[in-house]
Amino acid sequence: MSELAAEIELPIPITVVGGYLGAGKTTLINHLLRHADGARLAILVNDFGDIGIDADLIESAGDTVMNLAGGCVCCTIGNDLIGALYSLSEMAPRPDHVVIETSGVALPRSVAGAVGLAKGIALAGVVVLVDAADVIERAADRYVGDTVERQVADADLIVINKCDSVDSTRIVRVREWIGGQAPGAIVLEAEHGGLPNEVLLAPTLHADAMRHRPARLPGGRDRMRPVEDAGTRFVSAAWRCDGAVDAVALAQVLGAAATEGMVRAKAIVEGVDGRALVVQAVGARQRQTELPVPLGANASRLVCIGVRELFDIDAFSQRLRASGNWQT
Repeated sequence: MSELAAEIELPIPITVVGGYLGAGKTTLINHLLRHADGARLAILVNDFGDIGIDADLIESAGDTVMNLAGGCVCCTIGNDLIGALYSLSEMAPRPDHVVIETSGVALPRSVAGAVGLAKGIALAGVVVLVDAADVIERAADRYVGDTVERQVADADLIVINKCDSVDSTRIVRVREWIGGQAPGAIVLEAEHGGLPNEVLLAPTLHADAMRHRPARLPGGRDRMRPVEDAGTRFVSAAWRCDGAVDAVALAQVLGAAATEGMVRAKAIVEGVDGRALVVQAVGARQRQTELPVPLGANASRLVCIGVRELFDIDAFSQRLRASGNWQT
């Protein structure tokens, strides 16, 4: 690894969290903060009154910035989202990840589009929550249905929340409805927004891979590890590549894995044309962000997270190796 690669300041990843009123966005935000595990999260909201940060997480509060436990912050957007993002990027130390919590009637993809205008920022994905008990009925409402449907269609990752309040038949019905609205999205189930941060904000907790170090796996040998969750529903795995990476071939491998239980992936690679790229995948949707300086061919890293029962790590590894000189 070159010294230059080690000094690269990567774009700050941004996750937009949306969903209709009452879907559980506030609960999810508090869950993220309670499980930050040392990551510096920044939460952006329209107004402090719009989101109920748990009182025991708040260390101090000013007019526009609320200091939270563990180095996290909550900031107001006001009327200038780009300005707020720029202010966060100027913080020392910078946040590891920014979460934008949209209002219950906002369209998350519109917010995500604005994020793309900010320098030093990279969209990590759009997460939309739906209430298992009433999302289908809300979508059929003549007044709010169009908003609910468009929110769901905007999502990279959809969380069917409050699954403890309904039976399995209802969850199946909601999944079928989502399949018709957002066929390319990853769909996961949760109670009280309780999914692992690694799944919701993969680039944050797998920062090791993005900083050109192998993921810390148990004993330094096992390439797989459970992602902390009730029942360890998810696993993560890491690879490195000692050579230039064909980004097109990598995209094809990640695209195939999206139909086989892979939830999220992020890589930082040196392309065959010498360009340094951050490659992100949330289900079938992929994004590439170019970095300003080369990494050196031995700096390429990839981290993937998948559903334990569906994501066949060995089969994925075989396809990955066939696409380039990837190793666990």
